[in-house]
Amino acid sequence: MNLKSYAPVFYFLLFAVILYIVHKLIFSFFGADLEIANFHYSLEYLYAFFAAVGVLIVFSLIMVFKTAPDFVGIAFLAATTINLVFSYIIARPILAKTSGNIKIEKINFFVIFILFLLFKIIITAKMLKNSNENGEKPRIN
Repeated sequence: MNLKSYAPVFYFLLFAVILYIVHKLIFSFFGADLEIANFHYSLEYLYAFFAAVGVLIVFSLIMVFKTAPDFVGIAFLAATTINLVFSYIIARPILAKTSGNIKIEKINFFVIFILFLLFKIIITAKMLKNSNENGEKPRIN
């Protein structure tokens, strides 16, 4: 088993942990007046959800890259679409909520979603770049 090919999974987990720590520090320093305990989903729950889904997506992209590197982009789009559907299902109670710090809670949810999405995009772009650098010619069909 070549652990080097699974490095993006480890980088993704490291990214998630660092982002969680930074997010928690921001809330502890600047969020004293916010009632984050009244959020519908805790910060830990959101990070666990997005990290778990992200690891599944990155791991599946690695599997696709090993078997059919030409389909990494399509696999990424399909996985991201499924991730978006599940994220919307989770975000529905937040979107329907009308009381409390709803603006902060919505921003919190979508910032986490966007940051995890950006990191998955970077990983996918590197995979696509590596497949083109390894002697494969890009095809336009």
